[in-house]
Formats: sequence, C-alpha cells, structure tokens
Amino acid sequence: AAGTQRPLVVANDSIRDADVTSLVGDETRLASLLRGVSLEPFGGSTDIRALLGLSEDAAIPAFASAAVDCVNLFALTAAEAGTDNPVEMAALMQSTTRGGTSCSAVPECHALLDSGLDIDYDGPTGLLSLDDSGDVLQAEFIDYFFDENGRDTTTERFLIVGG
Repeated sequence: AAGTQRPLVVANDSIRDADVTSLVGDETRLASLLRGVSLEPFGGSTDIRALLGLSEDAAIPAFASAAVDCVNLFALTAAEAGTDNPVEMAALMQSTTRGGTSCSAVPECHALLDSGLDIDYDGPTGLLSLDDSGDVLQAEFIDYFFDENGRDTTTERFLIVGG
C-alpha cells in the first residue's frame, strides 16, 4: 500500500559474521530488512597486528585490542601503585586512563611515569577512558547490513561517548 514502510529488523553483534542465508533461506527480501549495530571488534587493528607480531595477512582476533588494554592497564596501575594489591590498583584505573600525558604502549607509559608525569593510557584504539565507576566512556560502533550473499557489510562507523 502507498505510504507503508517496510519493517526493519535491527540485530546486535551476535548475528554479525553469521551466514544469514542459513537463517532466512532463499528469502532474500527478509535478509534485506536486517540491519545491525555492533561494537567494533577489530579497533586498533594496525597497532595490534604489530604488537602481536602478526603478518599482514594473519587474522586478528576479535577484541584483541580490548584484551591488550586490560593486561596493559593492570601492569601500568601495578607499576604506578608500586604493588599488585588489587584494591590499590583499582584506585588508579580511572586516573591512568584520563587526564595525563597520552601514551598507547607500555614502554612509552613507563617512561612517562619514570619522569614523574601522570599518564593517560589510550591503548591501540586510542579510545580508552574509564569513568569513576570503571566503565568505558567511549567506544567505536559499526552500522551494517547483509548483502545479497548474506555477508555483513559495514555502512558506517561511529563513536559513542558517555559520561
């Protein structure tokens, strides 16, 4: 009917990279109605590839940058606190990711700490900032759809900033 909008199905990241044709069969019209929003699982991929020593054609593990950020933030806060006591480290998590001199690699951050400077660890994505509760303040998301072969195709990347 005139003026009738096609329904739209919005999916989250759990359907991303799925073979949508196996979910919707030969009904390509249904696949064309699917849209998705996903956290960017491969943010910082250039830096992560080098950091992990991966060749240019090697697959990058999803959320590798987030895993590296976690390990590095633990190491940096332990160094800054002078202890591996989790309570003392937790007290420094937020301040280690905001307000100081920006750094994205542990050696660079250690050099700044050794110079007596506060650091702002940004990691491979350049986005890491934690609020007072320890929640991430910003993240990159992807808007995607499924092509005629059922593969997800990114249409847009956008930054969400909280706080």
